[in-house]
Order: sequence, then structure tokens, then C-alpha cells
Amino acid sequence: MGNFPVKIHYFHSKEDSAVNGEELVVESGMEVIDVEIINDGATFLVQFEGSLDGINWYLLNCINLSTLGTLTQIIVSGLFQVDLSGLHRLRCKINSISVGDITVVGRAVN
Repeated sequence: MGNFPVKIHYFHSKEDSAVNGEELVVESGMEVIDVEIINDGATFLVQFEGSLDGINWYLLNCINLSTLGTLTQIIVSGLFQVDLSGLHRLRCKINSISVGDITVVGRAVN
């Protein structure tokens, strides 16, 4: 483990529409990111996507840190972890959302 400082990244802040959100540029030393999804009354479907080149995006697995289950689609609030190994960029895509809004914030760790 290196001495990489913690980086906070907001993918979405009180988002109420289906969008890709703010991309995280993966910096040298970043190994994983813990991501919290905060739901304000919304029904939603979220997926993490990674890119090696910033153009082509690929669906990623994440780990639900409450259950330790592996997911590709998230429909509940909670804390999730995504492996950043080999990635150049990461985004948290909202595929669908209705009624309320969600906030998605990550903390990169190594």
C-alpha cells in the first residue's frame, strides 16, 4: 500500500434523471474506491462502468460491503466497492430513476 491521499469524488449530487454522471480519472496509486449511494425516495438502477481509453466503456462488478455479494446492477442504497486495477476512468451510470433523487459519492483508497 502506498501513501496515496484519500480522494473524494461526487459521481452524482441529488440527481433525478438517467445520466452518466461525473467520471473519475483513475490516478496512479488508486486501487479501489468505496462508493456510497444515498437515496432520497427514488426507485433507481445504477451500474458501474470502467474505461481503459475514455471512449469504450465496460460494465463492472462491485461488492456490496454490507452483504459481500457481487453485483452488476444496484437498486438499493448502501456502500459498495469497485476495483480500479487497470482502469483509466470510472463512472456510475444511472440507467433509470423515478420519484426522488440519489447522491453517489466515492472515496478512493489504496
